[in-house]
Amino acid sequence: MNEGLQETRRHAGVLVEQDSTDCRRHEALREEMQVEFAAVRTENEAIRLELEMVRSELSIIRRDLKEKVGRDEFSVPEARIAKLELSLRRTNS
Repeated sequence: MNEGLQETRRHAGVLVEQDSTDCRRHEALREEMQVEFAAVRTENEAIRLELEMVRSELSIIRRDLKEKVGRDEFSVPEARIAKLELSLRRTNS
């Protein structure tokens, strides 16, 4: 019976050692994941800030474009200038 008790103790020791090893592995994996998550959070924050800057710049560009004359708005003055140039050429000829 003494031999059976020693075998049970050895088996229990092996199980405790395996559990201890598993716990260390899980802890190492958890720490690695925390580092990765922190890196992802940092990268996401950088992307968010960059996107905010792009949106701000786009807003400025939109505002500036609204103040500028569009290409279609040049067609009427261009036609008038062409007529004036033509009439000047005729009068100078």
